Amino acid sequence: MKLTTYRYNIPAGGTVPIGVKGRFIRGMASDSDYKIRIDDAAPTKFQTGIAFSAPTWFNRLEIINPAAIAQEIEVIVAALMSSVTPRIDLAPVEQAVADARDDIAAARTALADDVSAARLALANDTATLLGRLTATRAGNLDASISSRASQTSVNTVDSVADTIAGRLTAARAGKLDNLNATISSRSSQTSVNAVPLTPIKSVQRGYTNRAAANYTDVTISAINTSKAWVNVMADQDGLESSTVDRAHAEFLNSTTMRLYSRKRYIHVRWEIIEYV
Repeated sequence: MKLTTYRYNIPAGGTVPIGVKGRFIRGMASDSDYKIRIDDAAPTKFQTGIAFSAPTWFNRLEIINPAAIAQEIEVIVAALMSSVTPRIDLAPVEQAVADARDDIAAARTALADDVSAARLALANDTATLLGRLTATRAGNLDASISSRASQTSVNTVDSVADTIAGRLTAARAGKLDNLNATISSRSSQTSVNAVPLTPIKSVQRGYTNRAAANYTDVTISAINTSKAWVNVMADQDGLESSTVDRAHAEFLNSTTMRLYSRKRYIHVRWEIIEYV
């Protein structure tokens, strides 16, 4: 029974008409989907691996490439379906099998490495445990508490006691007795004496006769001028400052005070208070 193969490189959007008589069509190869038209029927979507059996004989076949690029399209036309033996490309299947074998081999290698590492870790842990659980220590598990005391962590208590004794020397222990002493006996060791009993550090008083110029400078004991204050009171011929020209004063430096008054022959009493 006659079997005809048709293979064309059809450009994008191109059509190839084939004058052939048959009843069966099978798609054998293509890069993507395409269409076929039998006689005057509407185009039908087609692809590799699809078979079509017409109910009656057809006399013309068109292959249409709707893709945006050219592609190789191959079809087989025959009188009956049984006359066509489909051609199967086993290369992709063989490649998939090969890839699967490689993956299985890699998984086996990784599993073997993991098992080997686990065995090594188990062996090391076992050796560590056996090193810690010696025959002597294992035998101690059967002994009573009193008999195990010298072989347990009781010795650690002695070590801690020795450490405390080394730090708490006799001299340091003697200083603890001072805690029972009075505040006065411990004041030399604290800052109690540093607390002032009064905010006033010093007081200076004096009496000055101003007879000539508008001011008179008075020498005083050294003070902190930023923490000192001066009070003045003036009188003339027995009159208090309320009836004569009032006097005032300022500090020129830490040891000099200047007294002012516009009237001569005035008597000024002054008082300097310095604060802590």
